[in-house]
Amino acid sequence: MKRFCLCLSVFLLVLFLFASCSCGGEETPQNSEETTAPISPSVTATTTDPNNPTTPASTAPTTRPRPVTQPTESSNKPSNTTTPQSSQKPALPTLPNDVCLNDLEKMAIKALAFEKPEDFSGDICITYVFNDNAANLDKTVLEGMENKTVSAALRVNGTLYPITDYQRSGVYLRLNAEKAGVLLVKGVAYSVSLEFYDTNNSLLCYSRAELLATPFSTKKTPERKPLTVTLPTEGLNKASVNKNSLSTDGFEIWAGSVVNLFDDNTRTKFGITAKETVPTLYFNLTKAETLTHYTVYTANDTATYPERNPAGWRLYGKVGEMWMLLSKIESNATHEPGIKATNSEAFSYAITMPRECQEYKLEFIFTDLSMQLGEITLYTTEGFSVSTPDTSAGSLLNGMQGVQVALSGFRLISELQNHVGVVYHFTATDSLDDTVRQGLLSGDMFATITLDNTIYQISNHVWNGDSLYLDLQSAGAPVFSNVSYSVSLSIYNASGERLYYTAATTMSSPYQTPNLPDRVGLNTTLPNNLTEVKVNTNSVKTENITHWGDGDPKQLFDGNADTSKIGGNVNESGEFTLTFSLRSQATLTYYTFFTGNDTQDNPDRNPLGWVLYGKVNGEYLLLSDIRETGASYSGLQGVNATPFSYKIENPQSCSEYMIVFHTNEMFQLNEMVLYKGA
Repeated sequence: MKRFCLCLSVFLLVLFLFASCSCGGEETPQNSEETTAPISPSVTATTTDPNNPTTPASTAPTTRPRPVTQPTESSNKPSNTTTPQSSQKPALPTLPNDVCLNDLEKMAIKALAFEKPEDFSGDICITYVFNDNAANLDKTVLEGMENKTVSAALRVNGTLYPITDYQRSGVYLRLNAEKAGVLLVKGVAYSVSLEFYDTNNSLLCYSRAELLATPFSTKKTPERKPLTVTLPTEGLNKASVNKNSLSTDGFEIWAGSVVNLFDDNTRTKFGITAKETVPTLYFNLTKAETLTHYTVYTANDTATYPERNPAGWRLYGKVGEMWMLLSKIESNATHEPGIKATNSEAFSYAITMPRECQEYKLEFIFTDLSMQLGEITLYTTEGFSVSTPDTSAGSLLNGMQGVQVALSGFRLISELQNHVGVVYHFTATDSLDDTVRQGLLSGDMFATITLDNTIYQISNHVWNGDSLYLDLQSAGAPVFSNVSYSVSLSIYNASGERLYYTAATTMSSPYQTPNLPDRVGLNTTLPNNLTEVKVNTNSVKTENITHWGDGDPKQLFDGNADTSKIGGNVNESGEFTLTFSLRSQATLTYYTFFTGNDTQDNPDRNPLGWVLYGKVNGEYLLLSDIRETGASYSGLQGVNATPFSYKIENPQSCSEYMIVFHTNEMFQLNEMVLYKGA
């Protein structure tokens, strides 16, 4: 009896303690921080951009979404959406346009950057700045935050994190993302937006998502895994490189020779310094082969100069006339290159998209201006074969009767973990072969996207029956913001046979894929002791441009850099030519363009780029190439009558010259000045 009473007492005590712990209120602790800040509703439409009507989405609710008070299960977990690990897709709410902070002039806001301020205990925060015309926002939101009548939340890669720690200083608002449970990885870009709610958890206003990279990692971020692999012990054969095929672009060699990378000697090294363009190494194999693995050896003094290790690279193979990405070694949320600061050590990698090619190129990613390596060894695997996509076959979707397809712009796609991508909308899918539709749904079919002259095989796509969502970010496509690309789609079966394709469409991206360097202008500073060279103005002629009334091309060389200008409308090709002769033959070394006298109001009239040729022995030779690319641009800015100078990389003694300009619909410049010497 005593034993029974004792057991009963213990049971009642445990029951009492359990009931006490369960009655602490409705708030759910998150990372040891109690919060009632709002989060996303569970039933929402899946649109990416509230201002893009072409985005397929559910019908928007008539009232604003009302988030629940408890955190979702994911709000306490790291956001892995930068590198997708599962098929789960974040549900984004349908947000009304009339409260978008980025769109209303009276509520202008911009995300500045991630930072680690001391007054936030070194946690990673993000700072927003409100523009001068945000007076209404000060009253309705910022004062409400001070009075605790308004709450804030950060939406990072589709997951909403209630903010419990923030500071307002004037027009600046700093929010503690790390304390809210957001896990961030150094050097990785995240889609970030800010949302404000009232005491009833009704949405007051929000900011559109911006893609931002952080220079820091949160304290609880798990270690990333290296991308290195262990080479198979059997079946590997070394591939032979044609030493005569080696060439480079975008860097200067300061140690050894490019041959040192393929001389089977890890004690010799190859050192380079990056220039303004993408540092690229071109090479051919002695015969077409399918590479499956490769090994990179560090230089013999890497322990002394660890910063000279490359931060990453992209390996391409040439398929037909197009380059195709085969291997991408870059830092991301879950992986890092794995190459260490040790002397002459081997680090091996598997090629993720093997294709049979003979021509290859390597694009390097630098952390320092200088980079060095000791050796690169390429391997094939016995018995391994894979079909190379046939880029010449297939039916044109845009031209087939009954099958129409429309391309939306570059954007962050919620269906693809908010990665940068594009969407193709099929407006008459009944005429699209059922086998293709089912293959895209099951993954038996695959797609490639061609950006300019490079093919990227899409490793992450979603097909919903009438729209194809394509993840360019996961595919390794280096998309730069505010750069125009020629984009086309191809669909293949498992054997690599192209079934359908679209014609190329030119469009500009408002976003930039992560881990890309800032673009660099190709303009330079003029050296001393240059001599100006005069042009025979009667020789100046243009083609494929319709000049405005005051746009006589002779004015480009009339000595008036302040007011007189050449301008006009360019045809659909976006190119026009200008030819001129010097008064006497000379070897030009530099030249200067002056922007138009009203360029500040019309910055789109600046040329995007150009190519300068000189006539030698009856043929035009390339002297200077200033074309718009991902990594570089001309450097011309939207300012009035301002000089921008350029160096001629390949000077030649000529009297006749030609410039091919690449422009938007309209073009203008005030003056061009030519120099020799130095």
